[in-house]
Amino acid sequence: MNKAPQQGTEFCPDCGEFVDRLNEWTGFCDLCSQSTHPSQITPPSRVERWLIKYADHVEYVMQVQHTTAKLAIVEVHSTYKATCIICQAPIKHGTHGRHFICNSTPECKKARRRYKYLIYDKGFTKEAALAAITPTGETNGSSSSS
Repeated sequence: MNKAPQQGTEFCPDCGEFVDRLNEWTGFCDLCSQSTHPSQITPPSRVERWLIKYADHVEYVMQVQHTTAKLAIVEVHSTYKATCIICQAPIKHGTHGRHFICNSTPECKKARRRYKYLIYDKGFTKEAALAAITPTGETNGSSSSS
């Protein structure tokens, strides 16, 4: 093992050797990148995509509330959960900012059908249709689609 660093060399954290350059994607030398990391990169999972999207919010909650990452994730997840604008219940498998009306109560089903009717048959914009079907005209803090 070469202990003395030479001019223009990088240290590989995987094998502990000094090399001319590190792989930019893996951060390891080319030999370690081939052996320990497959060249085919898998796409991020649903959880990883959520963490990437809400990382700043989780970090902010951790700093403000002086809490752990796990508790901050739970807090952010509950804050950005899709809720029905009619019955105020959480929408199962709903996305915040995308789903506005659940399909669990008869009132919600009626509002959902009216929302689709106003958009597709009457030509309303999504914002105008939401304003027309909600009792107070509020859109649950969201502004776009379906």
